[in-house]
Amino acid sequence: MSKYTFIPALLATLSLLMAGCREKESGNEITVITAEGKTAYTSLKEAVDAAVAAPGTDPVRVELGPGIHRVDAPLSIGACPHPISFVPVKGAHPVISGDVPLTGWEADGKRWRCKVPEGPDGKPLDIDFLFVDGERAIRARTPDEGGYGISAFYDRSVEGAAEASYEFQVDSAGRKALAGIAPDERPYMMVYRKWEVSYRPLESWDEKGFTIGGAPIAPWIMVNDGSSYYLENYMAALDAPGEWLLHTDGYLYYIPKEGQTLAKTAFTVPVTHKLLRIEGTPQQKAHDISFTGIAFEHTGFGPEGWRESLQAAVSTEAAVEASYAERIVFDRCTFAHLSEYALWLGAGCHSCRVTTSLFRDLGAGGIRMGVTKWEKGDDVPDQNIISNNILREGGRVFPSGVAILMMHAADNLILHNEIFDFGYTGISVGWVWGFSDSPSKRNEIAYNHIHHLGWGLLSDMGAIYTLGKSEGTVIHHNLIHDIFASQYGGWGLYTDEGSSDILLENNVVYATKHGGFHQHYGLNNTIRNNIFAWGIEQQLQFSRADEEWAFDFTGNIVLMDAGILIGGRAAESPMYKISKNLYFDMRGKAPEFPGLEWKEWKVWREEGAKYGNPLFKDPYNADFSFTSMRNAQRIGFKPIDISTAGVTGSRAWKKLAQMPEKDIQRFNDIVRAAEPAPGGYYDLKARH
Repeated sequence: MSKYTFIPALLATLSLLMAGCREKESGNEITVITAEGKTAYTSLKEAVDAAVAAPGTDPVRVELGPGIHRVDAPLSIGACPHPISFVPVKGAHPVISGDVPLTGWEADGKRWRCKVPEGPDGKPLDIDFLFVDGERAIRARTPDEGGYGISAFYDRSVEGAAEASYEFQVDSAGRKALAGIAPDERPYMMVYRKWEVSYRPLESWDEKGFTIGGAPIAPWIMVNDGSSYYLENYMAALDAPGEWLLHTDGYLYYIPKEGQTLAKTAFTVPVTHKLLRIEGTPQQKAHDISFTGIAFEHTGFGPEGWRESLQAAVSTEAAVEASYAERIVFDRCTFAHLSEYALWLGAGCHSCRVTTSLFRDLGAGGIRMGVTKWEKGDDVPDQNIISNNILREGGRVFPSGVAILMMHAADNLILHNEIFDFGYTGISVGWVWGFSDSPSKRNEIAYNHIHHLGWGLLSDMGAIYTLGKSEGTVIHHNLIHDIFASQYGGWGLYTDEGSSDILLENNVVYATKHGGFHQHYGLNNTIRNNIFAWGIEQQLQFSRADEEWAFDFTGNIVLMDAGILIGGRAAESPMYKISKNLYFDMRGKAPEFPGLEWKEWKVWREEGAKYGNPLFKDPYNADFSFTSMRNAQRIGFKPIDISTAGVTGSRAWKKLAQMPEKDIQRFNDIVRAAEPAPGGYYDLKARH
């Protein structure tokens, strides 16, 4: 059965099961409170419909009881004349979930298995996700970490055919893995293509490699020698506790973790890829709808379009979506165990707030704002606030997902968020390549803590990434570190194609693979009073030789102990200003500039350049406060108070924003395995 028929088929087959779930959860009452009184419901859909249909303009309150409120299709809220607030019953922690239990498990040696329900065509349903005790289980894959190499890649497509055909020839490790796949199995492949991925079933395989079909791969991002891939969903790969696979024999297999028992382990599968839609119209906006303390969990793939992630995983959708909506609020909510993006504020969303909410275990990214296509006069999102949220463990299905993706949107605030453990970019702003008109203006990105991104999976990424003309956009007081890409492009601040009229100041950036700052090309950007430290391969990059004024890089501190100072084509263009920066190399040598020695650079290229130790207190342990301002004052540097970057609030909330030490160590191991001389920062981490 095609994945594209998965959702309706599963719903039809499991309808009785869903009815049983509702019956068991009848105690999870929902109370709708209007000016006319209270009404109790056991169906969340009926309660939502009643809240929307309530007469008059008086506020409506919907109280959710404790436990799981399961939905088999997205809830829908349109324009109505009154505000609606969704809150928990006092002391409750309600969950709106798109999953159903999967029962009938039995022991099969050291594994467990269950018979998968059949769809209308009589074949076992194609289940894409399994959740065990509420957490995402790992589909059996090899290698368990990293990927195999590709020896050669060929486009075997027939001209005029609806679907493409691609042939992969693989390295010796990949050939060994392919030899372990039985003819009756249904393996899948995930290939990393610079900044995008493809996830497709293998059509055929032999001792040399394999072929895949499906939609054509975009020609600008084809597979190359540096690409990698992994294989999944075949029996030989099912070798570790917590892994599962769906076999063509009609059984789903799982290896239990230590302590799990058949009697007490709960298995569920998702039956919808959306949980909630808030949909107004350009003429009549949905408005004043708030969710406080509600969890949105467990979604699956949509009916189509999931196989290619494209840049920032924009081909995916979201579990919760709003369009043409004003003053929508999500406060103290949880978004977890989702297949695509968590939340999407689309066209016509104004004055919405997402605050103090947790986003974790995400298939793609966390929060998405705006749309991919724009024409003058379109109603783009503006005046929205994304503040004090934790976004962690993203890109679990589509590694190119972005924690906060802001496309065509203006006058928005992204403040005090904690972002870590994503496979690609942390915050992306703008969606125009080049110098065409863009509505993405006057956005402010400040006091965010963004770290441990990339994991060596994809290329061409940054902690904060911008595109297109962005007049009035300001990026300041962000703390950025541990950014590690695959082939190239692990930058801290990255002004990509056409990024223009942006101010980047008072940011602290350290421990990046390819440098703290990179401008590909753009106009009139200002980069001032930032700290850039501990780049592994280089510290800065200026790529394109522009014929117009590109940027002003002034009053920054650059501290290094590995790699080169500046990469790219900095020596080719006079159309940028570099002035009054302080440089220091812990290796005890003067910095080397493109085509010029230090003495020549000071005379011919950079007015007021200084060389000297900035005298930070403990930079290898990320303390960039000063023991003395003596050298920093020589360039007019002003101390940066980065202490409030990240989330604010209770001790428990801040603790939830801490990355587990085991994951930090795993990240460090990936860096050190890939880089022969990563510098003192990672040497220190290794000693710890």
